Amino acid sequence: MEERDTGSESNFGIPYFRRLFGTRPEPVEVSYAGASHPGRVRRTNEDNFAIVRRRRTRDVLLTSLNADSLPAANDEAYVFVVADGMGGYAAGEIASQAAIEVAWQIGATELKWPMIHGKHESLELESKLQTYGKLMDHFLREMVNADPDLEGMGTTFVAAYSLGMEVFVGNIGDSRAYVFRDHELLRLTRDHTLAEQLIERGVMEPDTPEADQFSHILVNCLGGSSEGAVAEIHHVTLRDGDLLLLCTDGLTDMLPDHEIAAVIDDRQSPDQAVQSLIDLALEAGGEDNVTVVIGEYHQPSTADAENATTEEFE
Repeated sequence: MEERDTGSESNFGIPYFRRLFGTRPEPVEVSYAGASHPGRVRRTNEDNFAIVRRRRTRDVLLTSLNADSLPAANDEAYVFVVADGMGGYAAGEIASQAAIEVAWQIGATELKWPMIHGKHESLELESKLQTYGKLMDHFLREMVNADPDLEGMGTTFVAAYSLGMEVFVGNIGDSRAYVFRDHELLRLTRDHTLAEQLIERGVMEPDTPEADQFSHILVNCLGGSSEGAVAEIHHVTLRDGDLLLLCTDGLTDMLPDHEIAAVIDDRQSPDQAVQSLIDLALEAGGEDNVTVVIGEYHQPSTADAENATTEEFE
């Protein structure tokens, strides 16, 4: 028998209300930082990043009611984006820049911004992130069709969209997203590389010379040679004090996860953590462009210690 809501549609019970309107995210305080460096080997920097804040405000201009009964509201959503271009000459830089610019332009034409969280909104946002990926991929391919000199260009793309403490991550390629929690760095994304694919199929073992040989061959990227980029979507619920990290492989190829975690654990601020990570990547060789973006989340009120994630970290 189908389970029914305790609140009926006729009396607009709370379950019915939430099904229609979702749940307004709790207020959060987000500290953020980001930086990019060309590294010690590459002549150009093909990485790009962006940190965006969306706002939905309501202010009463005139009313016969007591002003206190209609308090002003300011809902915020945060978007963190990192892209690592490829293609040689200036094509990689063009690809990563174009991907972010296209995403910005698409955002301006959305019929509605996701600013609340509910089951329907979660599914809608996941579908929207997939659509973003397809549109960006199509745009980059059209650029190549219009200019043969751009043949072979492409870019990775990892983005995080947060509503309160709810975060949706979409990634294409091998730029990564992590959550730092309780002194540990928890990886959210998979690398879309041939090495990762072969490891998952049991063809080779991780951390071997064979795997390293294929670790930079992308099997999924925007504007690449293979048709149809596909965004992989992840959804997690943050806890008070969690830190969100997005980065290119210029960081993760130079530093193992435990060293990245140690730097973040010892941070004085997101800005200091970003700079320290880039400095260490350069000291380790700086063999590629390196980009690091951080968002640190705090709830103004006392955090619920039992707040759990919506998916298991692997």
